[in-house]
Amino acid sequence: MSLNNIMLTAENDPVQRYATTVRSKISGERLDPLNGRPITFILSSSSDDFLYEDDVIEIYSDKEHRFFQQANRLFFTNGYLKPYNASAPPLSMANILSDEEVERLASTRTIPAMKKALSLVNSRVSLDRILEMARYIGRPQSVLNLIEDRIKEL
Repeated sequence: MSLNNIMLTAENDPVQRYATTVRSKISGERLDPLNGRPITFILSSSSDDFLYEDDVIEIYSDKEHRFFQQANRLFFTNGYLKPYNASAPPLSMANILSDEEVERLASTRTIPAMKKALSLVNSRVSLDRILEMARYIGRPQSVLNLIEDRIKEL
């Protein structure tokens, strides 16, 4: 899940989606759909391949939509943002781990067992959580390096 799309925490489906038309980073403001405060978004399309998480921002309410259009009007004027009418790709829940599973993986004792366990995790978010837990429980640097290496593989 991207920082721009808050689909797991927002109560409603998006009322509008916008995609970037440029192959570089653009940054602007949107309203947080949970508390209504302005927050920064970044669309970071850096390749020729379309990646929903990097290229599309979801807007969740009419109020947020009005704010988004006003706060980012230069992007619309210059053609950097356009409406995106397709639906979002399905969200994979395959590597969603509970807190207990994250702690169990971070606590794996031997390096070979840790390597085997990490090879089954394909989610950057899950690996970041495992790394954070490993640091929290004081795992040695060799274990932290192993987790960081797995993150780099993705």
